[in-house]
Amino acid sequence: MDLSATNGLRVYDATTLRAEISWCLGMSEPGAGSDPTMMRTNAKYDPATNEYILNGEKKWATSGAISNLFTVMAKQKFIDPKTGKESERVSALVCHPEMEGVDIYQKNRSKCGIRGTWQARIRFNNVHVPKENLLHIEGKGLNVALTCLNYGRCTLSAGMLGGARRALARRQRRLCRAAGRGRQCRGRRPAAGRVRAPAPPAPGRLRRGSADSAAPPGAGRASPGA
Repeated sequence: MDLSATNGLRVYDATTLRAEISWCLGMSEPGAGSDPTMMRTNAKYDPATNEYILNGEKKWATSGAISNLFTVMAKQKFIDPKTGKESERVSALVCHPEMEGVDIYQKNRSKCGIRGTWQARIRFNNVHVPKENLLHIEGKGLNVALTCLNYGRCTLSAGMLGGARRALARRQRRLCRAAGRGRQCRGRRPAAGRVRAPAPPAPGRLRRGSADSAAPPGAGRASPGA
């Protein structure tokens, strides 16, 4: 999905979108993780001011503590003109920390295995968001969120695979050193399914000083009176 032509991105120039400003996604909440039906953050459109009034709270916002822009997912009420029934759908709004009512009240870097970002908990208290900051289309915010999350899943998977390969290579080097073949294995990439533990030494050929070769005190000596 191409978002480059939406209103929410027209308000920022190419320099902003390139690299100088970091961006974060606000989706998870204290009472709602990946389930958008439990989301409580809401946005009410005020036609008099042409603004959205944003209220709610977000948690686990990756890079939220150091970001200059937030993409905030918020529920919005819609009324069907044909049936008059009311429904709720999610819209995506672009905010920044200098907006009145935005409170980054907790900054936390302790993520398991991900130490390059600062996550944050953010409150929104009657934040006035201009209509131009709507990202994509009203009620289509989940499309925006899934586009970001799908990309992130691919990059995270690649990182986990690289870490697993490195751990496997280190394990193979340790096994080779334990078998006395450290020089032969050092620096070689392990082949999948070919890493084997060294075979135990044959009886009577234990190395001196090893735990397995330790004999009980007095072993091998004739006891008095034998």
